Amino acid sequence: MKTLFLISIAALLLAAGTARAIDQQQDVTALFLTGIAEEPDWRLLSMDIAPFEDGKSYCFYDAKNVQRFPSTVRTWMKCLAIADMNNIETLNKTLYETITPSIFKKLEGGYLPPLARLEKIVGPGSDQSDREKVARMVFQIMYFEAEANISDLVPIAPTAKAFSEVNCHERKIRILQHVFRGRIESKPENQIEWRYIEPGHRSPMFEMLCELKQ
Repeated sequence: MKTLFLISIAALLLAAGTARAIDQQQDVTALFLTGIAEEPDWRLLSMDIAPFEDGKSYCFYDAKNVQRFPSTVRTWMKCLAIADMNNIETLNKTLYETITPSIFKKLEGGYLPPLARLEKIVGPGSDQSDREKVARMVFQIMYFEAEANISDLVPIAPTAKAFSEVNCHERKIRILQHVFRGRIESKPENQIEWRYIEPGHRSPMFEMLCELKQ
């Protein structure tokens, strides 16, 4: 069901191509300031792979700049091609060497990835019988998150990036602004349709932002 969610997100991003495009030569960084007040903290949404044309990708959301309203939550999401993530050591060895130390620093501070709790890898309801397997899975999630957090500096261009809104009360999601192949696209909020999360279908974005409140 999570794969359906990622395909749905990809479809939303592609469908938004009819929106007004902002010229690529404009300062993209300045436009990203919508909803971003601090350095992003990217957290993995799912271990499932998103099927983008520019490469199979893992998707993340920015946990540091979440905006909470009475019934909705907004934050940025981005997807990175697996091939690019695997190439970080070649692209920027100095940054690559910071990944493992940053993971151990987070672990020492008591951090556990939201995805590890969501999938019951750790916490209530989890199976701790194979501690080595649990440790490997948590480390893998944190490794991907660490790669995402240095991706802008490497630099790695995301396969997609979107400013998303989730309605926690009505179980629905929409894309307010997105970047696809270097172009920023948006349209008035009252013209942006919501997509409902059907009963029985899982949505990591909804579960993490609305249920875990991460």
